[in-house]
Amino acid sequence: MTKQSELIAALETLGYERAPDQKTRKYVVFKNKGGRGFLYVGSQGALRVGGPLSNTFGATESYKKRLLQEAEDRRQTIVVMKDAPRE
Repeated sequence: MTKQSELIAALETLGYERAPDQKTRKYVVFKNKGGRGFLYVGSQGALRVGGPLSNTFGATESYKKRLLQEAEDRRQTIVVMKDAPRE
């Protein structure tokens, strides 16, 4: 799995929505939660955060790791809930 696909999967797991109306060839664009701003995922795993692409900043590695960890935690919670006995 590439860094880009890991970040995309994590963002989708965390409930971020793709923004198909945002046109860019270099990035996959997601709407930021709360509807303000965007997240841009690059082909080599770069993550940019902000409003329009020209007004963004690069996310730190610790921020990306935290996103990936939150997504993994959510996936584990879903698995545990599915496996729990029903009353």
